[in-house]
Amino acid sequence: MKTVLEEKKVCCDCKHFIQHYILYGYSNIMTCGCGHCIYPRLKHKKPNQKACEHFAERKENTYE
Repeated sequence: MKTVLEEKKVCCDCKHFIQHYILYGYSNIMTCGCGHCIYPRLKHKKPNQKACEHFAERKENTYE
C-alpha cells in the first residue's frame, strides 16, 4: 500500500492571514476561531480553512 502525504495549506500558515483575538478581564488575551485575509481584498477566514490560490507561506515567527 502506497501512502502519499500532501502538505496541507491552511489560512493560519499564510502571511496574508490576520488572527483575531479576544481580550477578557484586564490582561487576558486568547485567540478566537476567526480572522481575516488581507490579500487581494479583505475577506473573513477561519484559521483552519483551506487556503486560497493567493497562499504565501508565512516565515517562522514573523507577521509581515
